[in-house]
Amino acid sequence: MKRSIFIAACAALAVFTGAGTVQAQLPGIPVYNTVVPAGFGIAADVGFPSSGTGLGTSYAITGAFGTGVFGFTGSIGGTKVEVTDKTQVTVGGTANWKVFGGPLIPLAVNLQAGVAYWEGAVDSKNLHVPVGVSAILTIPTPGMAIKPWIAPRVDFSQTKVGDVTSDQTEFAFSIGLDLAFLNGLGARAAYDWMKSEGSTLSTIGVGLNYSFKTLSY
Repeated sequence: MKRSIFIAACAALAVFTGAGTVQAQLPGIPVYNTVVPAGFGIAADVGFPSSGTGLGTSYAITGAFGTGVFGFTGSIGGTKVEVTDKTQVTVGGTANWKVFGGPLIPLAVNLQAGVAYWEGAVDSKNLHVPVGVSAILTIPTPGMAIKPWIAPRVDFSQTKVGDVTSDQTEFAFSIGLDLAFLNGLGARAAYDWMKSEGSTLSTIGVGLNYSFKTLSY
């Protein structure tokens, strides 16, 4: 009986601390569903979640590899959970497929499936799986390319504490802007939005990236 009460209390705490977590790719970081890389790349991002998420400033490092049609990313990040005043470490990745677009076509359409995992309050185990599509427009200018994009998705998340499992599926979207310079440097910004149990959860992210273009688009 005591064990059941303990597990129920832990589950309630996990739901309380996780219910406000914006389900971006990593907690506090927007889902970046943008250009499929051609070659290798690395990015560093900072996220600023809204107050309703229960998260503080978040960070992530991402490595990427792609052929221009198929691409993969892997990320590791950290975010501070305000209610516990602890920093949680998260790992995740995405698989991406450019289904439309080419060197002479300014519009590209991507499909993306991602996964992220972290352990939160009271030893809760958290899984996040975003699956979505994006539309990216490339606007060439002297010395750089401007790439606005929008990406709606279906968000699945699962929290498990002991024998208690809680699943949640929501609609979400992210919208962003990438700047790609000829020397391989780039900058990006994104806004991520989701509504969960009547609460609007969002985060703003900014980042820098560098592309080692060993392949052509």
